[in-house]
Amino acid sequence: MGLSAFLVAALCSLLFAQSSENKTLSRNWMWACWACMALATLSKGVIGIAIPAMVFVVYSISAWDWKIWKRLYLISGIALYLAITAPWFALVAKRNPEFLEFFFIHEHLQRFTQDDHSRTGPIYYFIPLLLIGFLPWIAQIPSSIAQAWRERRSYFSPSWLLVCWFLVILGFFSISHSKLPGYIIPIFPALAMLVGNCLDRNLGFINSLSKSWQLQTLGFATLGFVGFFFLSAIGQQARPDEVEAYTQYTHWVIAALIALIGFSLFAFVQSKRNGLASITSFASGFFLCAIIAGTGHEVLGRAVSGIDLANQVKASIPKNANIYSVRILDHTVPFYLGRTMVMVEFPDELEFGVNQEPDLWLPSLDAFKVRWNEDQSAYALMVPEQYLELQKTGLPMQELGRDSRRVIVKHPDAVSSSQ
Repeated sequence: MGLSAFLVAALCSLLFAQSSENKTLSRNWMWACWACMALATLSKGVIGIAIPAMVFVVYSISAWDWKIWKRLYLISGIALYLAITAPWFALVAKRNPEFLEFFFIHEHLQRFTQDDHSRTGPIYYFIPLLLIGFLPWIAQIPSSIAQAWRERRSYFSPSWLLVCWFLVILGFFSISHSKLPGYIIPIFPALAMLVGNCLDRNLGFINSLSKSWQLQTLGFATLGFVGFFFLSAIGQQARPDEVEAYTQYTHWVIAALIALIGFSLFAFVQSKRNGLASITSFASGFFLCAIIAGTGHEVLGRAVSGIDLANQVKASIPKNANIYSVRILDHTVPFYLGRTMVMVEFPDELEFGVNQEPDLWLPSLDAFKVRWNEDQSAYALMVPEQYLELQKTGLPMQELGRDSRRVIVKHPDAVSSSQ
């Protein structure tokens, strides 16, 4: 989210800079753009400047606009960019000599070209995410792109730059070997500006909207009604102690569907006499639907995270005790415990870290069994199935706490901090 926020801030600064006729104002906005790219780089890496650079190249070629490069204040901009980013990279590299190779080679080149960490996906991986993520405005994208294409040869076309931003990011991550849904988040603000501009210019304040718009509003109202027939499917995958959370979430979903249906129907009625009111109602309905469903999802988030388990056992674990993470990389329990764990067998994303500190991981389950018998003050986190498997081997363990997805055990001879 930090990367996305700074990238979008850079994009908006660029749009202001290139649209301004005041040279001083244009220069200041471009400096803001360079600063935002630097902050994006500090957030997530060189992608913070690589994406805008690729967008500029594509825009220049497709719009045949080479003069724009003269308005980027490249020398002063690059100096500002390096002034913000270089000190941090230099300091980290000085303290951690292995950092530069890991950061630039592994985290950038290898992640893009190799199938690391099981984050692969087909080339169309992001298409469904785009369709779902930009609801309910998907139908407006083609006409918005077509309008931008017609205007691309103007002195500066903000709309076409937004199209290039959208296409470059979508294409870049689609061919990458490392894919996660959040990678394309920066495209949505650009699409929002693109479609918003198209609606403002083509729909505006006219009294009646097109038949296609009326079908769109009616379609989403129908979609809301259909959603009621799938409410029972929400809790089908629930584990026994998560049923209540899923039941609570169902109530949130019902409220979200009611908002979607009500506002969509009102937008349909308004489309025949007040275009702006219809657009506003339609946008408000989907916004409320998403906000209500998203807020309600917190009840599921707590149920599937390890916060309650961590709070249950935290006071019982001494501060100097080793905690082993057996064949599992859990992102929640270590955070809520406030503790570092010793990885067992599967380091996953922590592979670089355990290579630098080999004492903080064990390469196999057998090595863990040996260490467990030696470390009589030890604690361990694992999935319930792994716990049953180790019980069958006779490994001495005492259950300290569990939820539906995790078990925390201690060595029978371990003394809890409360004792």
